[in-house]
Amino acid sequence: VHPLDGGVTPPKVVHVDSFFMDEAPVTNKEFGKFVRSTYYETEAEHFGWSFVLSSFLPKAEILESADVDPEAEDWVAVDGAYWREPEGPGSS
Repeated sequence: VHPLDGGVTPPKVVHVDSFFMDEAPVTNKEFGKFVRSTYYETEAEHFGWSFVLSSFLPKAEILESADVDPEAEDWVAVDGAYWREPEGPGSS
């Protein structure tokens, strides 16, 4: 059991409806083009924050003052994080 799997033993079996997956990942450049052409706004942009994996955060002091969900302790709510600044303001 890996800690990022939630530590559930035995693993929880869930049903996932079928969905479309492209054959290649979308780059930030491609996503930016999509955003500009459709005026799409992500949830992180709408709400002004996003969860960031704690190991990606550049500064330890962010962890000290961050909101952490006890059900997902490795994820930290970071103000200003979104697809262009994935670890928060000043990141790329």
